[in-house]
Amino acid sequence: MKEIKTLTTLDEIKAFSDPYRVQILRCLKQFGEPATVKQIADEMGEVPAKVHYHVKKLEKVGILELVYTKEINGIIAKYYSPTAKSFAIKNSDYES
Repeated sequence: MKEIKTLTTLDEIKAFSDPYRVQILRCLKQFGEPATVKQIADEMGEVPAKVHYHVKKLEKVGILELVYTKEINGIIAKYYSPTAKSFAIKNSDYES
């Protein structure tokens, strides 16, 4: 895991700026280890389908990553983790 990841593309910034997704990242930071969508959903008091949608959006832009999978009772559990300890936003399109 990187110390800091700079978000530069509009897609990265848009994905990161969603308050619900920030809540997911805070939850993962609180766990201190990779977690499944189910674990995150339980901690947030949400349904896994809603969390899964947002986790996939964060994974697509490289803010979250699939760290490992584990088979539990015939089901493949996917464990996700942030790609950095903190994130910074810098978009050159808006610099003067």
